[in-house]
Amino acid sequence: MRTLRAAITTATLVALAGSGCIGATPLPPGPSPGATSGFLTYHDTTFGFRIEYPPDWSAQAGTEGTVVTFLSSGTTGGFASSVAVQAEGLSDPSQTLQRYADVWLSEQARSIPGYRLVSSVPGVLSDRSAQRVTYMGQLGTIDLRWEAVLVVDRGRAFALTFVAAPDRFDGELATAEAIIQSFALD
Repeated sequence: MRTLRAAITTATLVALAGSGCIGATPLPPGPSPGATSGFLTYHDTTFGFRIEYPPDWSAQAGTEGTVVTFLSSGTTGGFASSVAVQAEGLSDPSQTLQRYADVWLSEQARSIPGYRLVSSVPGVLSDRSAQRVTYMGQLGTIDLRWEAVLVVDRGRAFALTFVAAPDRFDGELATAEAIIQSFALD
């Protein structure tokens, strides 16, 4: 879970930095549009997933547990909204989604100043049971809102996290949801 905490921090810093990402390099767009109305497809063979993103969002290689971050073209106060895909192999392949979600949420509470859980409800992603969580907090002086979807599958854990400034959250939520819902495991 230490890796995931670092990934969460890195994903937040990547989003904050916008197109001048810290420790990330741009990825070329997918070779062809995906099924989601002109979206491009990102395919990761290490963790075995595909995800689609709009052509006006940029894909940035991740670090420390974040496989890829998709950055919105718009910013608020220099902060670019983003959807990050975090992945890790679990040391206990039989770990349940509920246990993973409990630990993940504890890490969020410890690492995000002003953390406040808004909701945590069951859901489905890529035909698997998922946990959907919404929470708020700060990074420096910037208030942020997060929505994450957590999935555990065959000894792997995934956290797909949308983060935005509150004034952009609702306006970009539909696009972020389309990105998250396009997530498919190989």
